[in-house]
Amino acid sequence: MRKISKILAVSFSTLAIFLAFSMPILPGAKKMKFAGGSQGLTYYTMGDALGKIGGFNWLTLTTRGTTQNIKMISASKAELGFAQMDILIQKALVKPLISRSVKILLPVYDEELHLLAVDGVDSISDLKGKNVSIGPSGSGVQGTTRLLLETAGLSKSDMTINKSKTQVALQKILIKKELDALFIVAGAPADMLAKLPTIAEKRIHLVEIDDDLYQKLSARYPYKRKTIKSSMYSWLKSDVKSMAVTSAIVGNSSLSSSFVKQLLDQVFKKRSQLAGRHRKWNDLNKAAIKDYVNRYSRYFHPAAAQYLRNL
Repeated sequence: MRKISKILAVSFSTLAIFLAFSMPILPGAKKMKFAGGSQGLTYYTMGDALGKIGGFNWLTLTTRGTTQNIKMISASKAELGFAQMDILIQKALVKPLISRSVKILLPVYDEELHLLAVDGVDSISDLKGKNVSIGPSGSGVQGTTRLLLETAGLSKSDMTINKSKTQVALQKILIKKELDALFIVAGAPADMLAKLPTIAEKRIHLVEIDDDLYQKLSARYPYKRKTIKSSMYSWLKSDVKSMAVTSAIVGNSSLSSSFVKQLLDQVFKKRSQLAGRHRKWNDLNKAAIKDYVNRYSRYFHPAAAQYLRNL
């Protein structure tokens, strides 16, 4: 009887060890927090999908976007989140405090720049003297917009700047007619823009980023040429040339190597399920990911860099 008890004790111990290594590694009863973005836009939708489909115990937070997400993770107010690579590389990770506490885990997809405008605004130079929403403070869109305007030779004094949240700004340009243009950086098609009321077709259009401006921007920052297809939005009458920035999952540097590995495992194993929630999960590109690791390895979590090099 004593021998059987010992055998059972060993068996249960073995089972416990097996389960500990096969289940997602989560910090006990603590509910992790994923810094997302505005509900209805890409960060929130994709972060929430990963939390549910991947089986992770996290709460997806509504935030103002990239800059706030980085600050929250650095201050340990969230463990994970999405952030734009241009802001990460050019503005955030060059600061010692942030580079020590925030690490890139996985470049995921490209976010297109949407410049919505009313009649009479057909180019970046037409923004002079207009009422323009550049996104709320703490958002990635505000950071990207500032880089774009500076490169185009425009300053804040050239226009009336509005910093409303995206939902509010959309109301101001569509319904209240208080804005002439609105910048949004979101993976196309963005749910919020795909569900605009029918009045959008008469009220707004997308402004093209011309080749000259794009060349100047891409020479300095990690941007890509992209075309927003008319099929993505019912109110868009023709394809529009724009640009995109890669967005990445970032995390606090204290995340364990085992958790980081399991997170990445879940992304690649359940990619098709994730894409069912948002098509941008289909943008995962192994060659592009490896290129980012090779170029910016110092900014990656060591476990993520090792995993991604072996894709």
